[in-house]
Amino acid sequence: MSQETILLVDDEAHVVEALARTVRNSGYRILEASSGAKALEILARESVDLVISDIAMPEMSGLDLLRGIRVAYPRVLRFVLTGFASLESAITAINDGHVDRYLTKPWETEELRKTVREALDGRHLPLSVKLDPPLSPRLNQTLERLVRGVCPKDIATDLGVSAHTARQYVKVLYRRFDVTTRAELLVKVFGAR
Repeated sequence: MSQETILLVDDEAHVVEALARTVRNSGYRILEASSGAKALEILARESVDLVISDIAMPEMSGLDLLRGIRVAYPRVLRFVLTGFASLESAITAINDGHVDRYLTKPWETEELRKTVREALDGRHLPLSVKLDPPLSPRLNQTLERLVRGVCPKDIATDLGVSAHTARQYVKVLYRRFDVTTRAELLVKVFGAR
C-alpha cells in the first residue's frame, strides 16, 4: 500500500507546523497549505487521502473548502479544526460542511493520531463477509458512503441519482446484509471490533 497523504490547511503557520509534527511521526506524507485556494491547487495535482482544515480562514472558510472538496474529491476524508468550539458550529460543520470529523484546538497529540489512524484505516478495511453474487459497482459506491456515515440524501448527490434511488440502494444493501440499521450493517461489514 502506498504512503497515505494528509493535507494540512491553516492560515497560521505555527498551527500547520504543530499539526505536521503530530501526524508526521505516524508515517504519513504531509502536504501543507496556508489557504483554501492553495489547498485546492495542491488537490488538483496531488493524490490526497485526508484534509485537515482550520474552520476560520480569510477569503475561503474551512467549511467552504471542505464543502468543495466533498463535491470535487468525494473519496478524500475531511476533518475540520477549530479553536472556537460550539455545538452550533459543530452541527454546521458536520451537516452543512459534510465533514468526517470535528476537532478542537488545542488537540491532544495521541488522540489526534488515533483519530487520523482510525479514519485512514477505515478506508481500507476489508469486508468481513463475502457476498455471492458480489455487489454491483453502484451498490459498492453506496456501501462505501453509507459506512462512512453519509446520509442517503448526500449519497444521492455524490452518485448523481435521485434521493429515492439512493434510499432504494440502501434498502437493497440492508436486505443483502440481512440488517435493519446502519449499526448492524457496520458490524456485518467490518466485523465486531
